[in-house]
Amino acid sequence: EEATHWRAHLHVVKGSGPKLGGWIPDVLAGIGQIGFAIDRSQTLRGIGSLADVSKFSQKLQNENKWPWSANIAYAAHDARHFNAEAVREAAVAAAGPATVVALWKGEVLEQFAEMDVELPEDVATADTLEIEIEMRCPNPNAPEAGNCSAWDYLAYLFVDDPADPAQRIQIARFITSYHRETHWILDVSPMLAFIQASGKRHFRWEYAPEWNKQPTATYLSLRFSNRGKGMRPYLAKPLWTGGGLGTGYDAAHADLSVGIPEGAKRTELYAVITGHGAETSQCAEFCDHQHEITVAGAAYRREHGTVGQQDGCVQEIENGMTPNQWGTWWFGRGGWCPGQQVAPWIEDVTAKVTPGASAALSYHAFVNGAPPKDGSGNIDMVSWLVFSK
Repeated sequence: EEATHWRAHLHVVKGSGPKLGGWIPDVLAGIGQIGFAIDRSQTLRGIGSLADVSKFSQKLQNENKWPWSANIAYAAHDARHFNAEAVREAAVAAAGPATVVALWKGEVLEQFAEMDVELPEDVATADTLEIEIEMRCPNPNAPEAGNCSAWDYLAYLFVDDPADPAQRIQIARFITSYHRETHWILDVSPMLAFIQASGKRHFRWEYAPEWNKQPTATYLSLRFSNRGKGMRPYLAKPLWTGGGLGTGYDAAHADLSVGIPEGAKRTELYAVITGHGAETSQCAEFCDHQHEITVAGAAYRREHGTVGQQDGCVQEIENGMTPNQWGTWWFGRGGWCPGQQVAPWIEDVTAKVTPGASAALSYHAFVNGAPPKDGSGNIDMVSWLVFSK
């Protein structure tokens, strides 16, 4: 039965691909050097690395060679990725029109870039903000490996703080990929609290360290829309940031009392948390660091269930993660995957607070359910209470 099924789906060509003629030799000599696919928008796409996380060879590692063997079944991950892109594009189209403000339009950046942007009047009535980013190889006709940037670096989009233009507000976070092009759309609507009106604002995009610049053709846009939510964010009050994860971590994050504005119709806890470093037990990149925030006695907890699973990030392909990278992309990590947006942690705490009064908040971190030990890596965190009306 399987053979009958696949005879209708496979076309096997005898002979050398580069000698087939037509456009195929050009593709095989360029983006399709490893292999190529045609996605659902009828675009030619290169296939990534087919290294299988389950096919590790200690012998190859001892010989200082790449220790994971290829498996053609991994080509299915690219197909999953193309399907996920098509589903996402359909959802964007179904959501209705948006005002798109393009910051970068394909310029090859190396480390960071910043610019002043004139925001349109639509910003004042938008209830939804999405960040759309494409990071492409600088040479569009060459394979991704050795062409696209090589490392899984933290990437941030900042906007100036309207209350203090010398300060930056981190409104979105991403992780770059190992040698593959990426395309993300991330909803950060609560960050509209920092973008209230039209006019000139300053933005900064950074994604690589000064000592290891990564030339990348960059497309970055802000998408403002009104989806009839009936309210929009208008104010955000800062809570805690991260730091070194160890025995003194909780003491460095004191309890807070936050005043709830009288006009607030909705109050949300908003945090972006990722773990980095590989010190004690490969923590905090490869350990399950948990974060518990209590708002007026109600506890909210953030955990990382794929940590310790060798294919943890393979499970994230339908959630914006770019598969078949040329590196150890598969492993489940503490709050992130290479080649994926970092999804904000959002909790609606409206029912737990009282407008016009103060709310007590506390924050504690754990590693595998216990207080963190010294040398447990670092936590990169920003957090706010966001108010809408």
